[in-house]
Amino acid sequence: MPKGVVYLVRTEVVPDREAEWDHWHREVHVPEVLAERGFRHARRLRLVDGEETHRYWTVYDLESAEALQSYRQSPAAMRLAAQHDQKFGKAADLRRTTFEVLDDLRAPVAPSEAAVVGDDVHILLRPATTADEPAVLALLELQFEGGSPPTGFTEAQARASYRQFLGDPDAGLFLAETGGRVIGFAAATTYPTMRFGRRGHVEDLVVEEKFRTKGVGHRLLEYVERWARREGVTHLSTVIGLHREASRSFLTREGFSDASLTLRKRLGSGLVPPV
Repeated sequence: MPKGVVYLVRTEVVPDREAEWDHWHREVHVPEVLAERGFRHARRLRLVDGEETHRYWTVYDLESAEALQSYRQSPAAMRLAAQHDQKFGKAADLRRTTFEVLDDLRAPVAPSEAAVVGDDVHILLRPATTADEPAVLALLELQFEGGSPPTGFTEAQARASYRQFLGDPDAGLFLAETGGRVIGFAAATTYPTMRFGRRGHVEDLVVEEKFRTKGVGHRLLEYVERWARREGVTHLSTVIGLHREASRSFLTREGFSDASLTLRKRLGSGLVPPV
């Protein structure tokens, strides 16, 4: 799967124009660049130590090399470059570099922790890894009504989604295991909102049937909540089928309440989505 490219712009500004350039660059220029198609986010850096000749670095993350090439050839890129030259001219020296992203590695989203649940069952709560894929997908089948996959479900899609979860900085996939065997998992995501800041959503919470009354689900939700708070989440939500009374009772005990009605529309195939 392509990991995108990094577009690095290094800038050195004459001292008497530095404050003006910094303000304009932060408030006007970078937001306009990020509004263009293909850009994902940007970081602005200022050199504090080292032998680099340019003190200001802007690191843009893009979807692909093609997206960057398309931007460079666009009227918007020409307009933004002209604006920069008109305002600062020789007062700012720019150097541009493009990198291909080989790997996007990150620390675990949450530290592993041990817990004891009912009947002295010792469990380990931890983030999932690529090696856990078969165990998690096997547990996912416990969600299937009557043992049959829902309409539109494919194993290939599930595998791709699993790997996407592991690589998504806004998602967390957490496991409960005992004796080296995975017995439950929780999948959650975070997202920004206009009115309420960052929110989180528990997409799946699955526990092997014989462990469902021992507190494993409770421990998994606690683990998700600690992760969500670290991510700046203010509210956590989930969706369950209207007929899942046991799940509803469990979530109510865990502090969830009926706060809204979720309406769902399937895009593309026109098939009725699974509940």
